[in-house]
Amino acid sequence: MASLVGTAPLHASETTNSAWTQPDTQTATNTTPSGVQITVTLSGPPEFQPRSPTKSLSETGSTPAMHGPGTNFPITIGALAVSTNGLGGATNTLPAAGYPNGTCGVTSTTSANQIRPCGTITVDFNHPVRNPTFHFSGLGGVADGWYASASHTFSGFNGITGSSVNLALVSGELARASNSGASSNCGSTSPPAACGSVTTNATLKTYAIRLNMRYDASSGTRYAPRYLNDGYRFQISVDQDFGDAPSGYDQGSAAGHVLSDLALGTGGAVTADLTTSFITAAPASSPKAGTSATGDTDNAFTSLPAVNPGSGPLTITVPVSGLSKNATLCGWIDFNRGGTFDNVNERACASPASGATSANLTWTIPTGANYVAGASFARFRLGYTAAQVQSPTGLADSGEVEDYAVTLNPMPQSGITLIKRWMNATPNNRVNLTITGGTSATSATSQAGAPDEYAVKATASGTAGTTITLSENFIVGSAVNYTTTFDCKRDSDGSTVSTSGNGLSRTMTMPNSAVTCTFTNTGPAPAPRTPGSLTGVKTCPAANLMNTNQTLQAGWNHNWPPNNMNADEGAKTDFITYSSALPGPGITYIPSNTAGVARLVDTQNAAAALGAGDYVDYMVRTGTAPVNKALYQIRYGVNNETQWVNGYPFTFTILISTDPTFATAQTILADQTTPFNTSGVYQPYTLNVPASSRFLLQNNTSYYFRVLLYATNAKPTDYDTAIWDDFAITTADCLTSTVRLAKSWTNGTAGHQASATTTGAINNNATFTSTAPTATTGTAVTVYQGETITLPAESYSGGATAALYNTTVACTGGATLASGATGRSITIPNNNTATTCTYNNAFVGPLTVTKTSAPVWDPANLTTNPKMIPGAYIDYTIDVKSPATTADSNSVIVTDALPSQINLCVAAVGQCTLPVRWTVGTSGLTCTYTSLASTTDDVSFSTDGTNWNYVPVAGAEGTDPAIRHVRVNPKGAMNPNSQFSILLRTLIK
Repeated sequence: MASLVGTAPLHASETTNSAWTQPDTQTATNTTPSGVQITVTLSGPPEFQPRSPTKSLSETGSTPAMHGPGTNFPITIGALAVSTNGLGGATNTLPAAGYPNGTCGVTSTTSANQIRPCGTITVDFNHPVRNPTFHFSGLGGVADGWYASASHTFSGFNGITGSSVNLALVSGELARASNSGASSNCGSTSPPAACGSVTTNATLKTYAIRLNMRYDASSGTRYAPRYLNDGYRFQISVDQDFGDAPSGYDQGSAAGHVLSDLALGTGGAVTADLTTSFITAAPASSPKAGTSATGDTDNAFTSLPAVNPGSGPLTITVPVSGLSKNATLCGWIDFNRGGTFDNVNERACASPASGATSANLTWTIPTGANYVAGASFARFRLGYTAAQVQSPTGLADSGEVEDYAVTLNPMPQSGITLIKRWMNATPNNRVNLTITGGTSATSATSQAGAPDEYAVKATASGTAGTTITLSENFIVGSAVNYTTTFDCKRDSDGSTVSTSGNGLSRTMTMPNSAVTCTFTNTGPAPAPRTPGSLTGVKTCPAANLMNTNQTLQAGWNHNWPPNNMNADEGAKTDFITYSSALPGPGITYIPSNTAGVARLVDTQNAAAALGAGDYVDYMVRTGTAPVNKALYQIRYGVNNETQWVNGYPFTFTILISTDPTFATAQTILADQTTPFNTSGVYQPYTLNVPASSRFLLQNNTSYYFRVLLYATNAKPTDYDTAIWDDFAITTADCLTSTVRLAKSWTNGTAGHQASATTTGAINNNATFTSTAPTATTGTAVTVYQGETITLPAESYSGGATAALYNTTVACTGGATLASGATGRSITIPNNNTATTCTYNNAFVGPLTVTKTSAPVWDPANLTTNPKMIPGAYIDYTIDVKSPATTADSNSVIVTDALPSQINLCVAAVGQCTLPVRWTVGTSGLTCTYTSLASTTDDVSFSTDGTNWNYVPVAGAEGTDPAIRHVRVNPKGAMNPNSQFSILLRTLIK
């Protein structure tokens, strides 16, 4: 017999500290303080003794010292009471209580030192557990002349630990060391029962322990058969791992993990902590807490790299090992060095899958008060139960916790640039730009219209998270004359940085990258550059214009003095009046030293560029002659001779208005850039007007043209002069065609009247008025090619109503439209072929519809005098009669909505028939039913009365409850004064 007492240390740190739940005599469950769920089951004769009173190791004489190096093992609660229930037998053929003869108990052939099998103790954990410890108390006793002891064999046996009593490994069996004596109590001296603990060196989810009975020696006469039993206590404890950061990070509940298969790091090593005491809840602080977090010897990292803010998110790849299923990994960094880990701002989590060897944790590094540079700490937790691992404190039923010291490097400083933009500014207005809250700040003064207007900037540097204030203060001018806007953008990617405040002072939280912020001051809007729609002016819709004609010179010309027309101009009658250039306020044109060439000078702001308020106006007035004339081209001339040192290309926009003040106007051409003519001679240019601006010119109307002049960007610093010569407009014919409406009647009632007028035409809409039965042809009207014209519904009088007629309209000629409903539109094609649209009214006489119902079978009376009761089948008959007129072919449609209390038969099952039965009567119609799924027969079904593509499905009774509407569309023209019938069979619900 070899004793292994004291050969292995005890690393258990928690055990079951409550009574076990025992749903039956061979099953027991319990949970440790960390949440490890343990299920113990017995097989064979052994049973658990009743749980009440609560079982404990102390009942069989154990002391805390017998079960560990510490002195506080909980021996007063949390144990299981096991009974071997050994049964003997007189002979090898005599069974005992359902077990094979000789199982566990003594038989007539039992001899000293014999081991008899009893059964199995199976211990199952909710997660794999590393190196659990099993505690035994009270092994051994005497019965019927035998000294007997329960003995155990199990995998992963590591050694007996603690100050065990009379416990030894005997011939491979863990049992009582002494083979004499009859005590069942560890405190006895006769000799005592065996009490102590056994450590393991295996990581398993399920441990199977073989339970035997060892018969040591005879104390006298041997008796057989006998009931032999060893009753003892059994308890389980597991190891814990704790963090080693300063105790303040535990916040009154230390982070601890039950050792299991998964671990932080690549080697899977986890050191058990708290080896000399046992816990009943999370300790207030870790037993390994220290000022430098260096108490662990199995860390996944030798050290953590310093945190460098300002370079984007922080990602740490954490090595993991041993994952037998999906797990949760969380990490915390004390960014604000507050001495605790904050779940919201300082946590990052990942979900490594089974078999994973690493997982990435990513933090968004906070700024401002949430980030304090210096020495700090980090914590990592890995486990199977997410809710436990997602908290930086408290116990977990699996995995590992590791703490590290980490250095938080200072936030970098990034540049801040504040610039100014002026829009429609008053020249010489000035503001001072300042930045506060940063370092190395420089202010700047920006002057509207100055050559360096856009080069001036205020600068500073700022640390991420700090509050920066950016301001502008007027030195000349006033903020009330401007609308002020403000925005800040990151230099790196152009993304917007959020700001607060209004007016001339704004604040922002400095991001971790350089920013450029802009104050924009916008003065009163100048004459509209892109004005809205001009009331009363319409455009030519034709795709092509023809007969370019009627050019009017409406400005000065170097070949003729202002206010005079060339001979060819005077002969034209479309335009009877024109004006020479009318410069806007502050603009004058002066003759050049080259005959007839003029230049525009910005006298309002001679030191600055031409701006949005600089313009020249022209006017032309039509006479009575122009018909269907559209604006076609704008003609102008420029002369950029080298002698004009300030004459450079510029941008212009041309507006049209019927109001000399341009209160409402519309753009003809926008943002046109004059060519840079270096020939030194006059050069005319022609611009085609876009289709959207081909305005139709009305007779006897004055039109005003405004040329807005703008300096372009890439110029020398002084842009006060524009070389501009000649201005003319050219018209062209907007091509036309004709449209007329016609009317026909089919079986119209004498005296009934109908009329209609098209809509949508620019100038002329076709119309008709007709009295039945006489056909009518309306007057043709002139319309423009490309126009879209709508053919509306008719208006009725003389007793006519829309319900009495089927109305269709069709168009032939230039624009074609197939016969169909009114309300459609036509587009006049690009040719002059006339279009005629004919309305037809076909009289529709009212149909008479009668619906009757009759029961044909009920479950009580069958077919004998059946009643309309639930389960009864009802035939619905729909009779349709026509008036003394003939209906249009295929125009008869019968739609029936089924009452909610009935379902339609759709298959010949039981009392059900096919869905529709048809009686042609005298109607002359035909009705075809092919199948429920047919899309070409004359019967259709609907679930909502709108969609008629439903395919019925017959149930067990032959009905389909989904059908709520039936539609029948027989074919042919129904005879006058005729009749047909439709029969539907239904089932009352």
